[in-house]
Amino acid sequence: MLMGRIFNVVKVSASLVSARWLSSAARRRLFSDRAAMPFGNRYVEIRKQHFVEIADRNAQKRLFALSVEMVEIEVFSYCNRKCWFCPNVDYDRRGANVIMESSLYDKVLKELSEIDYKGKIFYSRYNEPFADRMILDRLRQARTTLPKARLCTFTNGDYLTPEFLGEIYDAGLREMYVSLYLGNKVRFDDDRMEARIERFVEKMGLSGSWKIRTRGVEYHFKADYRDMELVVFGRNFNEIGYDRGGTVQLANACTRRSPCLIPFTAMYIDANGSVVPCCNIRSDIPDHRGYLVGDLHNDSIYDIYAKRLVGWRAELIRFGGKKTPCDMCLMHETKIPATQAIVTLSEEIYEKFTQRG
Repeated sequence: MLMGRIFNVVKVSASLVSARWLSSAARRRLFSDRAAMPFGNRYVEIRKQHFVEIADRNAQKRLFALSVEMVEIEVFSYCNRKCWFCPNVDYDRRGANVIMESSLYDKVLKELSEIDYKGKIFYSRYNEPFADRMILDRLRQARTTLPKARLCTFTNGDYLTPEFLGEIYDAGLREMYVSLYLGNKVRFDDDRMEARIERFVEKMGLSGSWKIRTRGVEYHFKADYRDMELVVFGRNFNEIGYDRGGTVQLANACTRRSPCLIPFTAMYIDANGSVVPCCNIRSDIPDHRGYLVGDLHNDSIYDIYAKRLVGWRAELIRFGGKKTPCDMCLMHETKIPATQAIVTLSEEIYEKFTQRG
C-alpha cells in the first residue's frame, strides 16, 4: 500500500506497474512541491527543492537525507587491470596511486554523521578496492562513524581469498558484487564465463545458486556468506555496457532519450577529492574536467548536492536528447514503457518545479 511517505524512494517492480496506474495515481500525486518519477524499475522522489540552489545548511541536509541513497567514495585510485570496456585502458590507474587524504575521508564521514546517514556507501569507482589493505581501516572507520549505513563495493575479485573475505566482513562490509572478466582484451564468451564464475566460487569455498544465466548477455551467481549480500557475475559489456562519458566505444551505442535521476539520488567522490555528477564521469580524464561539480577541499557534500547539481537535474529530468557527456549513455534507461503519461509527468515536473518550461 503506497501510503504515508510514499515519495521516499518507493521501489516497485516494473512488471507490476501499468499504464493505467501511471496515468491516474502517479499523476494525481503531482503535488505543489514533490512527485514520484519512474527510474529504471523503481520510483524516485522528486522535489521542487531539487531545482533551487539552497544556501541554508539545515535545509541542505534535509534534502540530502530525503534524497541520497548512495555515496560512492574512491579511497585510492589504483586498479590492477586495463579492461577493454573501461576508460582505464587509456587512462593510467596502474602508476602513481592517488590516496584520498585522511582529512577528506574524515570530513565526508563526519558530514554524513550529521544526518545519521542510513544509505549505502560504495568503495568502488575506477579502482580495485581490495588492492590495498587500507580498505579495512576505511571500512572500520565508517562502521564506527556511520553505524546505520550499509557498506558496499564492486570488485574484480583478483585479491580475494577466503581469509581476506572474512577480514572484509569483520571490518563492516555487507554488500559485495564480484565482477569477473576473461582477460583485459578478451570479449565475452558464455561457456568460459560460466566456468570462470564456477572456479571462483569453488576457490572461495562458497555455496549458493544461479540467479541469472542469459546466454550472450550475463550470468549471476548468488553466494551464501553469513548475512552479506554477495553476488558473483559476468557481463557482456558489448550488450549491457556503458560508454563512460564518451570514453568507451561499445556495440550497443545509441542515443539516450529517457530522463536520468542519478544526480538526485547519488554522490560520487574521486580519490583526489573531486565530486562528479555520476559514476561515468572522472576527474582524471581531461575531457571530463569541465563536468566536475565540486572539490571537498573547499566544499561540503551538502553545498555540492544542494547547489552544484541543480543544473544537471534540470537538464536530465525530461525525455528527449541529452547534451554531452550524457547523450549516448544507457545507464538506468527506464524499464517502464515510456507511455504518454510518463512523458507528460516529466514535462509537468519540469514546468512546475524549475519554472523554465
